[in-house]
Amino acid sequence: MLQEIDRIVLMCVLVGYVVQCPYSKVEESFNTQAVHDFWRLGISNKEGFDHLEFSGTVPRTFIGAFIIGYLGRFIETILTFFGMRKAIFAVLARGSIARQIVARLLLTVFWLFGFERLVQSVQRQYGLRCGSWLRLLTACQFHVPFYASRFLPNTIALVPCLYAYGLAFDGYQTQALALIAATTAILRCDLLTLLVPLGICWTLRENNV
Repeated sequence: MLQEIDRIVLMCVLVGYVVQCPYSKVEESFNTQAVHDFWRLGISNKEGFDHLEFSGTVPRTFIGAFIIGYLGRFIETILTFFGMRKAIFAVLARGSIARQIVARLLLTVFWLFGFERLVQSVQRQYGLRCGSWLRLLTACQFHVPFYASRFLPNTIALVPCLYAYGLAFDGYQTQALALIAATTAILRCDLLTLLVPLGICWTLRENNV
């Protein structure tokens, strides 16, 4: 029973932050705009992309924005085909804000995918109750549930990072290392710092310390 309640609580908190605060912070503006451009313009019209005119001083990857943008584009196309787009988007908000809410919910689903992989690993190691409390403790704090739907590079990189931690908990060190290395190269270079504590844990575990 607790396992079902904790899932519902966490999902309600995540969705609540998206609906109550759908607008963008300055730090996520580049990825938010990129999601908008991929969704509304498509890669075939990239000459109209905002970041080509306002590129900023630091090179950025928009792979995460590309995935979210095209998923949103696909969902809107399907809803339009079945004549449901106007009704569903009207429930969320008007215009681009409705698209932004959908995009944030999509990112939240990806975050949940990575987080649940970690929770399942914790449950295998320490029992179902421990995994349930991990969900509830996460839902009770502000930072992680709020930022799970924000288009910050850290949030996008957190998805494969959580999945990698789940692999590490289950003893798949090689796969976890490969995933963190790929995420470091593609999304966020400072993930290299995770390799130190993981390496220490693996060494101690192999030596039964």
